[in-house]
Amino acid sequence: MDNLPNDVLFLLMSWLDTNDFISLSYVCKRFQSLSYSPLLNRKLDFRSGVPSSTHFVEKFLQDKLRSKLVHDLSISSLFWIKSKALKTLLSKMTNLKVLDVHGTLLIQRDLKAVVDACPYLTHLSWTCNLRKDQQTEAMDLGKSLSKIQVLCVYTYYFVEFIEVFAELMSGCKELRSFYLNYAVKGISGISLTC
Repeated sequence: MDNLPNDVLFLLMSWLDTNDFISLSYVCKRFQSLSYSPLLNRKLDFRSGVPSSTHFVEKFLQDKLRSKLVHDLSISSLFWIKSKALKTLLSKMTNLKVLDVHGTLLIQRDLKAVVDACPYLTHLSWTCNLRKDQQTEAMDLGKSLSKIQVLCVYTYYFVEFIEVFAELMSGCKELRSFYLNYAVKGISGISLTC
């Protein structure tokens, strides 16, 4: 490997899935240095499976330099990271444009903080657990969603979610496409294009 030029290694690294890319970045200083390429960090997708080491994933994403390079992040399989830790981690990724956090433990209050910290965020996918008694939270989150153009919401509380849906959506001024995925007695999914 020492004889391979950086261009070849860079090409090989570009074909790895995110979990393998993270593991490889810890092998040696040369791989770690190459792993900071903006092109390799632009899109990180953890949907391909649970990483072998949660410590490596969190350490990798907490890196200050790397956090500025990521534009598209899908962490839907990182279900073990608590909401507060996700908020801290994601709020530092201020260049995010696309964020998929559905299926994670990220609660609405922390999601609002993340959306507020990411001025370029236009695409969002998350699991909404808002219920009828949380209309104030829905209004606060709705105001933060004003710049979102594509919104994908997963929910298991469809009947209760409809009650706060108008509050949540009232802030979405730039919304172009909306997808609602719910599971109620075998019925699922609504897709709207604005």
